[in-house]
Amino acid sequence: MTNRSPGFGPGFWAAIFCAVAALAGIAAFAAREWISAPAGPAEPSSSEISPAPQPEDETDSSADGESSSEGSSPADSSSGGSSSEGSSSEVKSDRLTITESGDYTDTETLTQVVIRAGEVRLANKTITGDLFIMDEVDGDVELENVTIGGNLYVYGSDLLTLDSVTVPNARLQRDNREVNILLTGDSQIDETLIMCSASLRERGLGRSEGFVNFRVENGGLLIKNNITLLSVHADLMEVNYNSRISLSGGTEIDQVDANAKLTLAGLGKAKDLVVRNDYVQYSVDPDNITVKRGYAAPVKVEDDGEEDTENSLLDDDLLELDPPEEVWLYEEDGLLCLEYSHVEANDGYYVVVYHGSKRLKSVYTDVDEESLILTELDPSWEGDRFYAKVKALGDRYDSTADSEFADSETFRWE
Repeated sequence: MTNRSPGFGPGFWAAIFCAVAALAGIAAFAAREWISAPAGPAEPSSSEISPAPQPEDETDSSADGESSSEGSSPADSSSGGSSSEGSSSEVKSDRLTITESGDYTDTETLTQVVIRAGEVRLANKTITGDLFIMDEVDGDVELENVTIGGNLYVYGSDLLTLDSVTVPNARLQRDNREVNILLTGDSQIDETLIMCSASLRERGLGRSEGFVNFRVENGGLLIKNNITLLSVHADLMEVNYNSRISLSGGTEIDQVDANAKLTLAGLGKAKDLVVRNDYVQYSVDPDNITVKRGYAAPVKVEDDGEEDTENSLLDDDLLELDPPEEVWLYEEDGLLCLEYSHVEANDGYYVVVYHGSKRLKSVYTDVDEESLILTELDPSWEGDRFYAKVKALGDRYDSTADSEFADSETFRWE
């Protein structure tokens, strides 16, 4: 018998060919799927200062499907407030757009307010989102008793008065003229971004802090910003763009960070000046100057008054009023009463009364002759101590500053 080597028949080679073809097909399919797979999300681009935000599109339907009620008068709309005759607004869901002058004073909660007209008074509003004052606004705008949960964007208006207004962030960016803002009453802005020339003033604040922190940036149109602070007390001013900042008498900033070319002028006070630029001048007298490594020391100069904002509605050429010489606090017929010696007061007087160490009451008054009745004395207060302080107020439209407080003697009710 002859031995033969084992071989592979035609069936075996056919099976191998089919397996190879199947593997090639699977590989081709996988490659095609990988090539056609969508790309992952692109990395978001970022910049330190975003473009000027704009209000939501008021011509589209709102997210909940409600349509806008165009041209409705504030007097006719539950979301429009009350207004002088002829004023109009557009109400869309819980957003309000004001297009004509007038008073909008109904108590209500809104998600967004857009002001597109001057000579507007907006009062008694809680705004959970943003408030916009648009660049077409000429004339004054007054906000009174308004709480803003989002941001305040100021692109227009001549004089913006905030009376008892609270907002976490404000952005000032007027293209062609300076922004003039007066804070009074219980008003507070935690962070203010300044991107244009501005005159900012605090007057007659209650328990609030007014302006707290400032940041100065490039708004895109000006070679430098001219900024005037009038009787402002703030924690921090961070200057990141070429600026001339004038601190009026009565203005005090805890710390100024000079991260750009800066001239710090005026009669006010900057407690700490931190320098991170080679071109810093000052005429104020900081308590401390810190020059970061590698930068030139700032230069002390005489303030010649050049480039002061000449047309500001908040004049920085201030004359300080005299405080009252005497303040008397006493009881009469179960009432806590106050009298004070009268001095020149362009805008009345500001009175603060304390019960022990706690503030009992604050009031603005024009009382000039008679005693001022403060409050009825509660029988439980017998034996407690009270004292008061009074100062004369200047006026927002002229060049007078508020006086210093004058204190009464401590009064004990027995």
